[in-house]
Amino acid sequence: MRKVLLATTALVATAGVASAEVSIGGYFYMGYTDISDDASTSASGYFTNSSQNEVYIMFSDSTDSGLNYGWTVDLRDGMNNDSDNGTPAIDESSGYISGDVGKIVFGNNDGADNSFQVGVVGVGDSIAGNNTHITSRATNGTALVGVDTGAIANGSGSGLGDATGISYFSPNMSGFSMGITHKDGGTAEDDISIGLKYSGEMMGTSFTVGGGRYDNGESGSSERTIDHFGLTLSQGDISIGINQSSDEEGTTINTNNTYYGIGYNVNDQLTVSIASFESENDVTSGDKMSVLGLGASYSLAPGLSLGFGLDQFENTDTSASTKNEGTAMSASVTMSF
Repeated sequence: MRKVLLATTALVATAGVASAEVSIGGYFYMGYTDISDDASTSASGYFTNSSQNEVYIMFSDSTDSGLNYGWTVDLRDGMNNDSDNGTPAIDESSGYISGDVGKIVFGNNDGADNSFQVGVVGVGDSIAGNNTHITSRATNGTALVGVDTGAIANGSGSGLGDATGISYFSPNMSGFSMGITHKDGGTAEDDISIGLKYSGEMMGTSFTVGGGRYDNGESGSSERTIDHFGLTLSQGDISIGINQSSDEEGTTINTNNTYYGIGYNVNDQLTVSIASFESENDVTSGDKMSVLGLGASYSLAPGLSLGFGLDQFENTDTSASTKNEGTAMSASVTMSF
């Protein structure tokens, strides 16, 4: 890592920008899950998540007047579950200019609401860790409709996603911060994403409250609006999180997610958590998924950690009037540099 940094810094200096900083980092995540449920087909096996196998390059510099500026690109390796079958691709790429009045970010990345997620406390391969790896399916193997397997619905994977846009993020003003993103929809309506957050301390307890909203500006069957709001409390080695989110898509999906979690730092290497999560499509009393999970993360060395998860879940398919109950046990390894 150090040799790479020295080499890239030398190249930048040769180009006449001696004060610039260039860094390269990334991480790889892979594991195995074993699912036992009432479904007619098994979902056990190795899992990877392409958004968690990345290499990123960051460049930053500053002007004599005090402005900071830079650029970041994330290179994603599309693994088993990705349509590019392992071919590296650019996931996100954006630049920024920041100063005393805030930061402007422009390029291809998530909307502002994604940066203001609050209330999810969890580690390992459980609900709020890397992923539950529980497929939302009925006993006959069909997928549930309008049910999330992630703890928070947010605009990062909706509408224009990582399409080109511009964002503004305010500086921290006595614990308060906000951000807003605009993405041009072309012939469709423009996407707007906004987030708010406030952090403080009361009676020895640190707290953060905040959330966000994503709106694609459409109406009727093309409408997509997402809201999320949460609270995190921390005291010593204990953290408590609560989050409520909703995702309304056209006239067929109105997903409501509720999450509660507690995390505890046992020591510098081991962190454990317990959480409950429920996702339900409220349209015509739709499908539902509920999970109770335990998670653990253990650091073997700097940049090397193990994750574990044990989840008990129940899926309800309203159309078929059936329930799919089961457990999922997962273990993973994460390497970062």
